[in-house]
Amino acid sequence: SVKSFCPSMMNSAFVIAPDDRVLFAFVDGTPAGDNPFQMFSGGFEKLVEAARASAPDEPVPASGFLKAGDRIHIVAASAYTPERNSTLKVNGRHAVLVFSRVLDEPFLAYMAEDFRLKNLHIVKPGEPRHQAALPLPGPDGQTIGTLTWVPDLPGASMMRRILPEAGIAFGVVCAVMFLVLRRAQAAQFKIVEGA
Repeated sequence: SVKSFCPSMMNSAFVIAPDDRVLFAFVDGTPAGDNPFQMFSGGFEKLVEAARASAPDEPVPASGFLKAGDRIHIVAASAYTPERNSTLKVNGRHAVLVFSRVLDEPFLAYMAEDFRLKNLHIVKPGEPRHQAALPLPGPDGQTIGTLTWVPDLPGASMMRRILPEAGIAFGVVCAVMFLVLRRAQAAQFKIVEGA
């Protein structure tokens, strides 16, 4: 169910050495021998280099959308800064921590519910999409997909919220007017009868 889904759960985690060897790989819940340089397409190397390019004292993460097979991941990479001399820093190059989350149906359903978006899904470049769309750029600058959804018409969500109360208020006003008219008709009938 969407309510039990944990959006913070990562699909993969990697530690990449300064010489680009994979020191640690964790994919879909288990330790693995996967190589992210082969697993991801669309500029993984650029993402790693962007993470390494930040200041060592305050690393700034780099992120982007990458494909692994036919699945799109959001990937974040950050340089690892050890406290003392370490094999995780060689010739000024730092090790890099990489985390990814696949944009799959449960994740999209969670986002759709959380942001109240209708028919949220990903389309491939060139495929028809809805009016509301957000391109998913890879680190190499190429769009690898588009997040699209059906937008609410302006004021439609407000109308859905106030329509029940407005309907009740309208019904009460109509009932009061009906009672006033009935009394006025009754009074008029008595005046006519008396005349």
